[in-house]
Formats: sequence, C-alpha cells, structure tokens
Amino acid sequence: MDPVDILQVRFHLRGQFDYDGFAMNYVGGSVGMSYIERDKLSLPELRGHLSDHTTISVEDHVDFYWLYPGEEISNGLRKLGDDQTCLDMSQCTSDSGVAEVFIVMYKPRETVDDQVQSTACSRGTNNQTTKTSQEEEKDESESEGDEEYMQGEEDTSESDEDYSICDEDAS
Repeated sequence: MDPVDILQVRFHLRGQFDYDGFAMNYVGGSVGMSYIERDKLSLPELRGHLSDHTTISVEDHVDFYWLYPGEEISNGLRKLGDDQTCLDMSQCTSDSGVAEVFIVMYKPRETVDDQVQSTACSRGTNNQTTKTSQEEEKDESESEGDEEYMQGEEDTSESDEDYSICDEDAS
C-alpha cells in the first residue's frame, strides 16, 4: 500500500481539557498512534483504532476532536461528528502529516443514575430524600432565574452558506 493512502492519527486519550485563564490545554493522559487507510476512514473506524489503545465499553460515549493543522487547541479544535468530518480531516492533513485527535470519554448520566438506583434497591434502601420547605423555595427561585436565562435572542442571520474547512489552495 502506498504511504499516501494511509492517514497517521495520534490519539490523545485519558486526559482532559483545561482552561487556565489564558489558553485551552489537554492535560494528563497518554498518546497512541494508529495508521488508518484513508478510504476506510469513518467514525466507527476511528473508534475501532482507539480501542487498540484503551478499553471502550458498549455504554461509553466517545467524542473525537481533531486539531486543525497549524492551529492551537484554544481555537483549532473541530468535533468529528460524522463520516464527512472525518473525510475533511483526511483531506486537510498532508500526506506526511499526523492528524491530532483528542478523545473525551464518558458514561451517559442515565447509566450512572441507573447503577446508583439499582445498588440502592438491592440493599433494600430508598434512594429518595425529602426536601424541606426552605430547599423547595430555593429550587423554585433558582428555576425562575433559569427561565430568564433561557430566553435568548433568535438568530436573524441570513447566511446559510455551506463552506469547506480546507483552503482550496492547500490541496
């Protein structure tokens, strides 16, 4: 296979994004390299190669973020949300370049809540608590503030143009 047909992917995993007041950083974790055929590149393919470097369970949610070449983490991250964005990453990464992919893994909240509830039920305890009237009043006053916050302004921009994230000259 021709090296031009292979995309080098450097996974940054088990770390976390941290904003220190000046810039966004990815701290902790480890790095793993994978070599993926460009014509097979997709989200399931990325997840498969990621599983070579870490254990992923079925209930784990994985978010992939790609760092646009030459950019900083603070302003150059692009979420890989579908197969088209994976193809964009491949097209924008030169033949000799490496695609920097940052991983955020988490379990869905329902799964954690279900586990807590099933543990409490198996112990014969009730996981519900009774709120005092002061706590209920506090919750009500907080939710009123949420309603005001949620009333945003409607986007009135008329531009719905589709654009490519790569410069045509770079191809």
